[in-house]
Amino acid sequence: NLGVIYHLRKESDKAEREYRKSLGLNPKEPMAHNNLGILYMETGRLELAEQFFKKEIAVNPDFAEAYFNLGLVYFEKEKHNEAVALWEKTVELDPKFIRAYKQLAAYYLGKNDLGQFNYYANELKSKIGSNARSGINRIGTE
Repeated sequence: NLGVIYHLRKESDKAEREYRKSLGLNPKEPMAHNNLGILYMETGRLELAEQFFKKEIAVNPDFAEAYFNLGLVYFEKEKHNEAVALWEKTVELDPKFIRAYKQLAAYYLGKNDLGQFNYYANELKSKIGSNARSGINRIGTE
């Protein structure tokens, strides 16, 4: 998709136009709503990002990344419980989704809930194997 190329080149207006064109041709285009949601999230348009992540989930309900991204939007909007539920759904759909474990561990560490932090930190360690220490050290940096 040409939108992805523009997006990677930080040409947001062109990327948005191409993503929307793609959706106009095929409203069920895999990942198109998600890509547009990411673009909106990156440019601070959280309401639009939320709308497009929800559309991606409606079209592609098993796509873990859309749940993760919607969780990021909710976290930014200080809807922490909703964000956590979406990140938990993410790892349910994709047990190897490292970024979700990192977000969950960071969230629970920030809440000083060491039981939940340890659970997600251990899950993270098991997923990233020998790089576990460096992964734990970077929690919350993405």
